[in-house]
Amino acid sequence: MIERCLYTFPLSVCLLVPLAYFLSFIVAVKLDHSKFEFPFLSRSSTDSPESCIYSQIINFASFVLFITIYIRYRQLSQLIRNNPTCGKKYSQTNFLFFFCGITTAFSMSIISNFPHANVFPVRLFATYITFTASVGALYCEMLLSSWIRPLLYSRRTLPIIRTILTIICTLGLVA
Repeated sequence: MIERCLYTFPLSVCLLVPLAYFLSFIVAVKLDHSKFEFPFLSRSSTDSPESCIYSQIINFASFVLFITIYIRYRQLSQLIRNNPTCGKKYSQTNFLFFFCGITTAFSMSIISNFPHANVFPVRLFATYITFTASVGALYCEMLLSSWIRPLLYSRRTLPIIRTILTIICTLGLVA
């Protein structure tokens, strides 16, 4: 039953993160903590109550991201275990994907709980870890989808899309 609704986990992460920024911005503007014309999103989530709203939503999003990463890891582990053509590199890459994904989820939670004004170095470090680990997870997912493509996908469309997204995110990380 629940197997048919697994897409809701990554979809909810993609909706919750922008929602956290949007709601904290709206509250900051309504309370005159930020200007509507030129907002600074990091600053708009440092005062109460918008910082509390932002933190709660991002914490929930990081929890849902953890569940999403774990489900994907278990799906690929089962596929690798049941297929004799998959070697050790598949399992190692899948575990590296799991590690990078969990690191991303945990560092997202750190970003939301350490205000910009109070402990900026911790927040900046967690931001770098979040982006670096997420790009690492994208590389693992790209490799796994291209290696396992004959088992799952009839066309090469999804691995090509993942490769393009990984390149774009890598350029964004380097820039």
